[in-house]
Amino acid sequence: MGKDDQDINKPSESKDTEMLTPWQKENLKYLEHVGDQPRWKTTEEPNVIKAEETEKNVDKKDQPAEGSEDIEVIEEPAKEGTKDGPTLETVKDLPKSKSFADKLPKMKEARQKRLKRRLTLLISVFGIGAIGTMYYVSPLSKLNKIEIVGNELVTSEAIAASTKLTGKEFIWTAYFNNELIPRIKKENPRIKDVDIRLSRLNNLKVTVTEYAEVAYAKENQTIHAVLENGTILREPTEIKNETFPVLIDFKEGDNLNYLMASFSKINPEVMANIKEIKSTPSSSNAYLMTMTMKDGNQIIASTRDYQDKINYYPQVIADNPSKGIVDMEAGIFFTTFESIEAEKKAAQAEKERLDWEKQVEEENNQNN
Repeated sequence: MGKDDQDINKPSESKDTEMLTPWQKENLKYLEHVGDQPRWKTTEEPNVIKAEETEKNVDKKDQPAEGSEDIEVIEEPAKEGTKDGPTLETVKDLPKSKSFADKLPKMKEARQKRLKRRLTLLISVFGIGAIGTMYYVSPLSKLNKIEIVGNELVTSEAIAASTKLTGKEFIWTAYFNNELIPRIKKENPRIKDVDIRLSRLNNLKVTVTEYAEVAYAKENQTIHAVLENGTILREPTEIKNETFPVLIDFKEGDNLNYLMASFSKINPEVMANIKEIKSTPSSSNAYLMTMTMKDGNQIIASTRDYQDKINYYPQVIADNPSKGIVDMEAGIFFTTFESIEAEKKAAQAEKERLDWEKQVEEENNQNN
């Protein structure tokens, strides 16, 4: 093979070299320096040998045989994709092998993602711990102020004092204190309900609802307020609402609780007409009471069931213009004071007559 043939083969070798991976290129340089043939090129040796044999056969064909005439040899162009070897397009379509260098950027990217996740987790844990520590030692974690709303008769100072909070407590300890609400109710009987919520960052907002005053209790010429739940307040007061009835001889207990439980069911017109309610138990009914009305009449009823009958009072009075007593203990009966007075006089006269007859009989017995 001449020099020209070697020059012709160089472009094809350069093309083959371009298709090699970086590792194969470096290996090829090293083996050329050492003088050895790369092992991954052994698959091409049969093609090289076959090409040399083809060239020899062509040379033989070019030489005329002895004693023969010149024969014209017509060479047909080789078709693409023949058995002589793969074409250039076929080689281009073959999948290229991926080297370690090609995978390296993706591995670095995956490693960086893992590092970022771990770093984020560590920063979050230590950051939350640091923020929690700073909050705990800062003034924001301590109770700053107690705001009290909804109170009318109970002073804010009294409610704040009943909480027993000094302002040095941890805000969350004070907020989740289960004894706070019962303590406020116990020391302030007027308070019906308490709601505690956080206000701003470190304030407590206490919203209270008070029991309404519905009557006055008279004990030894002293007036005390009576709440809707049947509680008689210990501190003395004055009659400030003339529409409230005055209770006489009532004490805290079942009898008063029955009376207060049905107060809200009484017709406002009837309630405004009640002046006094006196506990007048009898031997047959311990819950008996007598109501003195502002119109001059009286009602006798039981505290346990008076609410079912007392609202008929205006109708009973309309049918009986005279003053008297409405007996609601068993049914509804009206008796005028005149009739009652006449009965009392008749009973008194009968008693006097019986006493006189008894005295006369005793005198006769002594004379005999």
